[in-house]
Amino acid sequence: FNRRYETSVNRQMMSLDFEFPKADVVAYVRSVLDIPLERYFDYIRNNLPLAVLTSYDIPQFSSWEVGTRKIRHVLMSAGDGGFMREDIGQLLRDDKKRRSDVANRKYGEGHAKLGAWMGLLYELSMTYYVSCIGYVVDEMAEEDYQRLLTRLLMRLPFIQYLIQSSRANKIDVKADCLAIGLAEITCYRRHSNIMCVIDRLCSNREMDLLAFKSKIDIDGLIAKPARLLKKKSGRRSVVD
Repeated sequence: FNRRYETSVNRQMMSLDFEFPKADVVAYVRSVLDIPLERYFDYIRNNLPLAVLTSYDIPQFSSWEVGTRKIRHVLMSAGDGGFMREDIGQLLRDDKKRRSDVANRKYGEGHAKLGAWMGLLYELSMTYYVSCIGYVVDEMAEEDYQRLLTRLLMRLPFIQYLIQSSRANKIDVKADCLAIGLAEITCYRRHSNIMCVIDRLCSNREMDLLAFKSKIDIDGLIAKPARLLKKKSGRRSVVD
């Protein structure tokens, strides 16, 4: 989880004359897979410094596949010369519709953050590149690829926060999100992303995480805020 090897290779990949050590990276990925999932879970829960949740850590993406697979393919196809968030947003949307820089930036940022958190992308000065791991995962068997994604998913600050918080009683996700400054309507809009990463982790076939999942209370997060319920007939409520 310290990413020392990955970071070293990713930085060297910035050099034009660097020869990519594919065999070494593949061996490194294999070593990550060889460690039982339970050991990663226990390491996060018992050994990592206590995670402090911030609003930046709440995942926000439109598609898991876009943030883990398509984004790598798109950046590689475009030359992988380093792309800003708005450029990534424009590249990911291949419907040829014109959108504002703000819209492209938000779309690109959500998926780029997911990829970078997991180590599939490498971020340097707000510019994103495909990481050394991102370059080799397409050659893996699909089952191994999914097993790797489960391990990389545990790198998300939000997931680490949940794992560490599960040592206590129930985790009220909505209350925790409100406590770090998210508006109620923002919490509701993020609920599908939050449920996605939790379900992705807990649906793995290597470790039973039902007890962990039972401690996560997302009921309040799913409930539609009153300001949305008050909108009728397509008209904006006076509450807004």
